Order: sequence, then structure tokens, then C-alpha cells
Amino acid sequence: MIICVLTAIQAVAQAATQPTPKATDDKFAPVIGSSAVALRTARLMDALALARKTTARAKADGDVRTVIESLIDEARAHGHLTDYPAAFASLQEAFSMAEKFSDQEPLAMVEYMLGNIYGSLREWPESRLWHERSLERMRRLGSPEVYRPLSGIAFEEFNRGDIVGARRDYAEALELARTHGGLREVGAMMHGLSLAERRLGERDAALRHMREAVLLREQMGDPYYLASSLVELSAMLRADGEAAAAAELLARAQPLAEAVDSARILAPLYREAAEAATQRGEWQQAYESLCKFHDASQRELDEFRAQQAAVLSARFEAAQKEQRIATLTRQSEAEAAARSRAEWVRNYLITISAGAVLVAVLVFIAYRYKRRAASLADMRAERAQLTMLRYQLNPHLLFNTLNSIRSLALTDPAKARDLVSRLAAFCRRVLAPGDAALITLQEEWAGLQDFLAIEQARWEDLLTVESELDPNAADLLVPPMLLQPLVENAVKYGQQTTPGDLRVRLAARLERGALVLSVANLGRWIPPAAADGSTHVGWENVRARLATAYGGRASLQSAEADGWVVVTMRIEHGVLRRGQSGASAPRN
Repeated sequence: MIICVLTAIQAVAQAATQPTPKATDDKFAPVIGSSAVALRTARLMDALALARKTTARAKADGDVRTVIESLIDEARAHGHLTDYPAAFASLQEAFSMAEKFSDQEPLAMVEYMLGNIYGSLREWPESRLWHERSLERMRRLGSPEVYRPLSGIAFEEFNRGDIVGARRDYAEALELARTHGGLREVGAMMHGLSLAERRLGERDAALRHMREAVLLREQMGDPYYLASSLVELSAMLRADGEAAAAAELLARAQPLAEAVDSARILAPLYREAAEAATQRGEWQQAYESLCKFHDASQRELDEFRAQQAAVLSARFEAAQKEQRIATLTRQSEAEAAARSRAEWVRNYLITISAGAVLVAVLVFIAYRYKRRAASLADMRAERAQLTMLRYQLNPHLLFNTLNSIRSLALTDPAKARDLVSRLAAFCRRVLAPGDAALITLQEEWAGLQDFLAIEQARWEDLLTVESELDPNAADLLVPPMLLQPLVENAVKYGQQTTPGDLRVRLAARLERGALVLSVANLGRWIPPAAADGSTHVGWENVRARLATAYGGRASLQSAEADGWVVVTMRIEHGVLRRGQSGASAPRN
């Protein structure tokens, strides 16, 4: 605790040598009680009401600049409330006014907010486009607000995996925000920079910047962002072995996050609580936190789907409105053209041509959004399927293993310690959230060895495992936990259908231009219709993931011969890559 306090004092002293950030923005938050001030204290509905009142008053006075600024504040409040169709509507009105306004600075702010809203919807190309437009315009105008779109670009780079670029842009944005921004902006830059530094292994810099972010957000009094920084700082300290300090920070973050009741904050909070409890060996608490994490993640996913659906619906309604306007326009033109046959024919042909083009454009737009929605649905289904597999920790396996450890602690302490290590490694691999699309076959093999070592400790001499991994295939990249369901089925149903001792064989080899993975066990094949349902789910899970990752260039087959059940997976060498884990999955 003393070390943490001294470190925090040192961070404050270092921050004191930097240009002091302003408590509020010079622009877009001119007075106490404005919508921007309400946003800083998480009073979202108050912020929206104040922005609407300012908009109405400015429209009555004919103050175009204030109208644009208050519409931006409305959009910001709608974004925090996840009402993205309303946010787009406010920004569309502000954009049409800012384009005609003599000063281009409000237009740059509108473009920046459009980039933020698209970023919240994870539409990264559109987010990058609008942020780059805003950045170019602000630099051309010499605006001190350059750090805003620069931080938006850094956020987009971080989420798309360009960590080096994100660190560079966050660092530049932080220096500008120290001079021209407020506490909110400087805290946000420090938070983002710390996350990027952590991903790049710059531990000391990441800890320093996250501590500074916590101090600034405590001064702001914004529970949403303070809870987020506290959770990230807790994870960093826990990874460095400072479990007590990490637990204290997590305890501070929990009431703040639960008061805000945002799934985006609650999900990482409960995930960190589950990992900390697992590290301490408090399995019941880890299980409860994991259940809360699952509920928060599902809630976040449902909210995101609802947001995407609402935005698509609003866009489609706008297209329908344009089509109705075009239809009314054609009718009016047709009635006016009746005065002269030649003029009527000319106007009629023009109207029909314009209508055909408009309908074609609308059909193309609808088709494009439908394809996009289908692609997003497939991606979410794939992630949800992998997440479900990753978090389905079998309680029977856990309890039986703990009983085995208790027995071995008296008879064979060394073996008990080894089994605890195996169980910890297996639980860490299963419970860790990790977003890597691919891992090396060597990593996948290590996870299977941990699982089988646990099973061997339970069944002792009744279970024999043979494993063969071709060294030439060890660094090939495959989807994570690809073989886990097949190995579980081999142990479970092999024991049920084998009268004597159970033998399990694992093999991975390269032959005839393909990677061949096999899982074999003594016993009989149980068809999915005759099993309790889990065999069918695991089998279909693996088949679906192979189809998603490799299309028709991978296959899954089963065979029964000479008392053995063999499940064989074959992946063509042309769709495989070598390298480090975390790469994108190959597509046909």
C-alpha cells in the first residue's frame, strides 16, 4: 500500500511539470450548468434536456453557431445514452448547417462526432474516414482541438490491432490535450495510451499513465470513466503480483460501475474479479463473478445488436421517405406536364428515369446493409460459439479433481502439487477471455495435455494417453480449443463403452499436403441420436468452426475399427500459416 501511495505521489509530481489541463473546455462548454458540464458528471438526461433547451433558444435568436454547438452536445448525450439513431439525426441537422457556415471549425467538430458515433457502432472504416476529415480540416484551420480526432483515430487503430500506431497517436494527442484540453480529455488520452503501452510490454509507462488517469478522473467525479480506469489499473497490478493493491482498486471500482449500470464497464469488472478469484483459488467466488461476467457480456451483445438494428431501421426509413418524396414529385410533375403533350412526354420520361435510378440505388443500399447485417451476425455467432466453449467449465471435472488433490495431499504431496498446477493452467486457459483468432498447434497441444493430465490423476492406471505431435507442424496456426470437445468425448464415451482400461491416442502430422489431426479411443462409436446430446453439440461445434475458418478445404470424419473409435480432422496445407498466435482467421 505504501509503495502504491509513493508511486501515485511521484506520478502527481511528474504531472505537475507538464502544462496543467484546464478544468473545462474553452468551447462547447461555456458555462457551469451547461450540457457539457452535465455530461462530465454522468447526468446524461440533464445534459440532453439542457442541450435541447439551448438549441431551441438559439434557433429563436437566429444564432447559427450556437445551434450547431448545441446539436453536437445533443448528439454526444444521445451517444452516451446509446440512442444512435437520434445522435445521427442531430448530427445530420448540424452538418447541413455547418456546411453553409462561414467558419469551418464547427464543421470539423461535427465530423469528429460522426467518427465517434461510427466508432461506438464498431463501423471502423466510416469512423476512420470522418476522424481523418476532421483532423485534416482542424490542422488546416490551426485549431487547438486537433487532439480530438487524433484520439479517435488512435482508438480505431487500437481496436483494429495497430497497437504501435495507436500508441503513437495517443502520445501526440496527450501532449496537445495537456495544453488545450480539459481533465476529461487528458484522462482519456492517458487511459488509451496506457492500454497501448501495456499491449506493447511497456509495463512501467503503462502503470504510470493509468495511475495518472485515475487521479484525473477522480477530480472529474465521473463514475463511468473512473470505474473503467480502476479496473484496468487493478488488472495491471495483479499481473505484477500486487494482489492486495489490485483487490483494493477492484473493490473501489465495483460500486461505481454498478451505480452507472453500464454493461461495457460491468463486463470487464466481473471478468477481472473472476480472474483474481481464480488466482487466489476462491473457486466459488470465481464462478459467481464468471456468471455475472457472462450476463453482462450477453447484455452488452444484446444492446449492441439493438443499436445496430435501430440504426439500420432509421436509415431504411430515411430511404423510404426519400422514395415517397420522389413519388410525390413525379406525380406533381406529371400533372403539370399535362398542359402540353410534348412537355408531358419529356417530363414523364425524365421522372421515370430518375425514379428507376433512385429505386436501383435504394435496392443496392438495402442489399448492402442486409449483407453487412448477415456478415455481422455470422461474426457474432462465431465469437459467441467460441466464448460458450471457452467458459463451459465442467463442475464435475472440477469437483472430482479437487477431491483427488485432497486425497493426494496426504499420500503423495508432490503429485498433488503437480495436479494443482495442471488444474490452474487448464482453468486459466478455459476462463481467460482472449480475443486471438488463431493460436499455434503447440499451444493447443499444451492445453490438451493439461486436461488429460487431470483426467489421468482421477483415473490413475485406468487411463493411458499416447501423444504424437509432428515438430514440423508445431508452429501452424489453428483456431483455439479446436480439439478440446473431441478429446472430452473420447474420455467420456470411451470410459462408457470400454470394459477394461481406457486408451486415448492423439496425433498431429503433415501428410500429402495437409495437416491431419486425430483423436482415438478404445470403445464403440455412439451416434449423436443415441447420446445425451453433448456429443452432437461438440461434434457440430467443431464442424461449424472448421467450415467458418476454412470453408470446403477442411473435413471432419469418424470411423470405428478393431475396437477403436477414430475421429480425423484434415485441413489442407494451403489455408494454414505459420507464426505467432493472434492472427486473423483465413477465409476462402
